[in-house]
Amino acid sequence: MAISLTVAQETVARRGAGRLLVFGGPGTGKTKTAAVRLALLNAVGASPDALRLIVPSRRARIDVAKWLSDMGKLHLLKSVVPISTLGTSILRRESRLFYRSPGFAVLSPARQREAFQVATSAREVQFDARAALNLYADAKASMVTAMEPFGSEDALAAWVTSREPDVDAREFAASCSAYEHVMRRANSFDGPDLLCLPGIALKRAGISWISAPSPTSSSTTFTHFPTLRWRSTKRYRQCVASQSSAMTIKQDPIGRRARL
Repeated sequence: MAISLTVAQETVARRGAGRLLVFGGPGTGKTKTAAVRLALLNAVGASPDALRLIVPSRRARIDVAKWLSDMGKLHLLKSVVPISTLGTSILRRESRLFYRSPGFAVLSPARQREAFQVATSAREVQFDARAALNLYADAKASMVTAMEPFGSEDALAAWVTSREPDVDAREFAASCSAYEHVMRRANSFDGPDLLCLPGIALKRAGISWISAPSPTSSSTTFTHFPTLRWRSTKRYRQCVASQSSAMTIKQDPIGRRARL
């Protein structure tokens, strides 16, 4: 079954060698286009072991599975990896950088709230665990850091003050620091860590590539641009405001910073 694409999507899907940076708001078909490109690369000779498609979520992987099935390429699903899975793999390899062992656990939202409540149980100022963790996840994405020893309470307090002036920023930062220590003692990470820390791990370990888990020598550059930071950009707001179905394509954006 053929997958219908717009002209812009077709351009991306059939692009030859080289780097391509594609922007687009929700629903512009970026993931579908990537799935078609994966199938086309396989059709011209690239083996599944030499291909990697990193998608934003497990839900997106399910969508890709449907498109690949429609194209008779479901065997390529093993080349599709959610970014959280990739983040977990990197953190297990470099867990020592964050004072964890490779067998660490990833806390569910409910367990995260329990850990935050444990961390703040002895403090005079209490925060709603759900709201506090949402704010802290936003802070991690915006700052691309974790608390001690990779960030500081001062930096987090300044960030909170600039965005949530009604929050007791100092107490909030201290509570988040205590929460990080609870997770460290429990050999655990939370969900946002899987997105925010892999880039730091690679940089601190001096690693600029990730080996494919296959006999091939293929590799991929890892660059993480947090979703929450993208959502704060002018380009994202323009996409949402216009409800545009178009994608913006930048050819070979290497060696310069793309302006969003």
